Amino acid sequence: MKEKQESNYSDQNLNEMIFDCYDILVKKQEQNTKKTKLLFCEKNECFVLKETDKDLSKTYEYLQSLGVSNIIYPKTNKYNSFSSISNNKFVLLYPYYQHSNNFNEKNTIDLFHELKQLHYNTAFPRKLKPEEYRKKFDEISNRLDYKFKLFEEYIRSIENSKINYDNYQILSKYYVILNCKIELIRLQKRIIISIKDEETVNYSFIHNNPKSEHLLYVKGNKFLTSLDFGKIGIESLDYAKFYVENSQYNVNLKKIIEDELLSYETDFYYDYFRFIVLYIFINRIIISNDLHLTSKTFVNSCNEIEKFLNEFKDRIKNND
Repeated sequence: MKEKQESNYSDQNLNEMIFDCYDILVKKQEQNTKKTKLLFCEKNECFVLKETDKDLSKTYEYLQSLGVSNIIYPKTNKYNSFSSISNNKFVLLYPYYQHSNNFNEKNTIDLFHELKQLHYNTAFPRKLKPEEYRKKFDEISNRLDYKFKLFEEYIRSIENSKINYDNYQILSKYYVILNCKIELIRLQKRIIISIKDEETVNYSFIHNNPKSEHLLYVKGNKFLTSLDFGKIGIESLDYAKFYVENSQYNVNLKKIIEDELLSYETDFYYDYFRFIVLYIFINRIIISNDLHLTSKTFVNSCNEIEKFLNEFKDRIKNND
């Protein structure tokens, strides 16, 4: 009973904040997702309320100043801010639109084009700075070293144990991990050279969480949602995450991604894209005490890596 009372009190506080900041009278609240609530209001209005630890008002102000029109903006409060504060959390109030859960090939293509438009509308040239990337690449290198060492030790333990179906599957796919390691080392060397040379590349606002459910269709128009992780960065990162999230669909991702990344005079964008995709695949392999689970994630990831390396081949034919 106490928990129910506290919940009602919290809901009442939230309703009062909505009224004070937006002049909207909330009649009913309903949990929508883990991070959002539906607010049913007077005049048959409905809003999606989202609480975040990060103040996103500056992000939306920045995108609005650039004329970005393919994202869903929060409603501004009476202080002309995109966010408000309640219970030490930042609150965003979005108009509610019916969301389809029918994710398919068309969603994938549409999502890519909206990401591309977002990057185009926010792009600007900037030199790569070693001091900005040193810490990031040290962390990535340490993580990869740890993972490859873990794989090597695990393979040795399997070789010294009785062979069964699961560990045989792992052993039969280990060559993919070794090939991936060679490719990652090669790509990292090239990327580091570009950074040390302070190569000028395009930066833009990247979504950083490009999933099919973050594309919304409204009256024939398409909008990106959920910019919580958005930041200024290099578009290759968005396309790498986009590929990993959508590689299961029957879409020619190779064509649409290569058409974009290979349109530049430098191979940096393409190399960075390939590096990030391989890093994500390696990083998500789980080694556990459950041999069957380990075998499943290991083999599935190796299949994804092999498929990716066969599709997105190295553009520089040398032995660097």
